[in-house]
Amino acid sequence: KQWYQRRVHGRAGIPSNKIIIGGFSQGAALALYCSMHYEKPLAGCIALSTFFPETRLPDPTTLFNKEIPYFQAHGESDNILPLRYGINTRQKLNSSFLITSSKPTFVNMNAVIENLGM
Repeated sequence: KQWYQRRVHGRAGIPSNKIIIGGFSQGAALALYCSMHYEKPLAGCIALSTFFPETRLPDPTTLFNKEIPYFQAHGESDNILPLRYGINTRQKLNSSFLITSSKPTFVNMNAVIENLGM
């Protein structure tokens, strides 16, 4: 946390509320974790094709950034991490009050591709 504060906010002068943290697969699990544990307000979190380990759900009273926009997307054709993991992650995060954002977003990427006519 201290490294991040010195590097991004201190040196670059970027306020934390202008930063979106994101990742893909395990990097997205880390992005979710970091977004919820960083004490300063963030602009949002993007999590692509990810999961949140069910046995390690954090205590909601110890979390930050619960009201920032969270965007999560997952594809049906993911052979490594099936769609159900993404859906389960979204349900766990919402039902456990880990994310209280008024507009948490979950997108099935196959539906997006079909709507684009691809």
